[in-house]
Amino acid sequence: MDDKTFKYLLSQLERNKCVLVLGPEFINVDNTDANYTGSIHDYLGENKFKDASQKNSYLSEDGFFYYDDPIEKFTALDQIGEFYKRLPLTSSFQKVAEIPFHMIISLSPDDLIVQAYEALGKKCTFCTYKSNGFEEAPSITGKDATLIYNLFGQYNDSESLVFTFDDLFKFLNKIFQDSVFPKFREHINAATSFLFVGFSYDKWYLKLIFFLLKKFRTIDPQNYTKNAIFNYDTNSPNPNVEFYKSNFDLKFSPEKEKDFISKLYDSCKERGILTEKKDSQAAPSDATDKRYKILFLGSSPEGKMPLKLWEEYNKIQSSLEEYNSKTKPLLPLEQRRDFFLNDAVYATTISQLMQKINQQTPQLIYLSMHGSDGDKLIFSDVSDNPEYLGLQDLLSKMKLLAQKHHDIECIVFSSCQSEEQAKKISTIIPYCVGMKEAIDPKACVPFAEGFFSQLYNDPGDIKYAFQMGLESMKDNKLDSLINIPVLYYNGELVNIV
Repeated sequence: MDDKTFKYLLSQLERNKCVLVLGPEFINVDNTDANYTGSIHDYLGENKFKDASQKNSYLSEDGFFYYDDPIEKFTALDQIGEFYKRLPLTSSFQKVAEIPFHMIISLSPDDLIVQAYEALGKKCTFCTYKSNGFEEAPSITGKDATLIYNLFGQYNDSESLVFTFDDLFKFLNKIFQDSVFPKFREHINAATSFLFVGFSYDKWYLKLIFFLLKKFRTIDPQNYTKNAIFNYDTNSPNPNVEFYKSNFDLKFSPEKEKDFISKLYDSCKERGILTEKKDSQAAPSDATDKRYKILFLGSSPEGKMPLKLWEEYNKIQSSLEEYNSKTKPLLPLEQRRDFFLNDAVYATTISQLMQKINQQTPQLIYLSMHGSDGDKLIFSDVSDNPEYLGLQDLLSKMKLLAQKHHDIECIVFSSCQSEEQAKKISTIIPYCVGMKEAIDPKACVPFAEGFFSQLYNDPGDIKYAFQMGLESMKDNKLDSLINIPVLYYNGELVNIV
């Protein structure tokens, strides 16, 4: 991008007049060796279609599916949801969140940009396309209240995903109605600069996006700039590029997208217009979020005995809802803390462990996964195969996390043979629950129910909550297993009388 255009883009950012449009390729912007469609192909090849010929018969080059069997369709879409659920939050997404875009339109069903905003402590309004239509945008947006709009649905709502040609036709039928989300159109009309990143110019649906933009621009349709960052060879003319230039007045820049985002980030930093990350330790604990946050991270990879992750999470969630609905809590009102259980991750990778803790800043971490000989925890890799994390590596990660997040007070290792993890980590995180030996997964569910039911009554007494977990095991005829869970405090075993 030439200097004149780049400076104009910066000026529009300062004026809250710049809209960022993220294409589906942006999920791989920090991995130059991968592309969106190829990533989907590879993931489905590993997890859904073991036969390559079968995979290719369902997935087109543009990434859309075609099905005759509705069961096959929804099975595949569930796998697509898992693909997006496991995507890591990369540095480019984090930089985009700090740049003062007043509106971001995403053509990918992931929620990475929302995660980046949450990690930054920055406000945003998230809207999305759903199976029954488009959510209306708010009346006001700005650098302090960014609108993020997933135009092609969201991964955790399979019915909203625009991934089959049938879905696409329904989407087009809705979006071409003139009555569709008028406030969204107002924001489009108010913008004076559009930046497109994460697109492949040889995909036909890109033409559709520019046509929609042209259709929505009813006020001064020519009085705005459109810049696209594509990593392409300027010495090899492409008919698609020429089409966009002549029909949509689109200016192409051949920079690498990751490099451009870094350049834009650094320039905004020089101008002092970046959003600074809020320091969670800046205010005293009694002036910050009073909620007691719990992070559930599970893993039950292929080839290992299936764990009851869903049941454990449901028991914790149901206990939480019961506690938060009480009108007369046991604690005095001024001491009461509401409880918040973050969305569960059921195929946690090692890289997600620190990422999720940094994002959610919980007081309690619940790890439900297999343990193994040699004091290792078994996570899942991106292909849902076992991935082992040794005790020393776990210690190193937890030391780093504890230095940053002082509110972490307890970790529950719902894992076989995890006593050594509990003992060692309790020298860093005050309370840790572990298992002395292998434990039947069916015992973990009643323990979790008893533990959390009491913890919600009195979050200051983890020892008593642990005892109530054991009592719940007894109530479920699991007396023979109650010696397996152990509680450590500051490196010492807590004796339960």
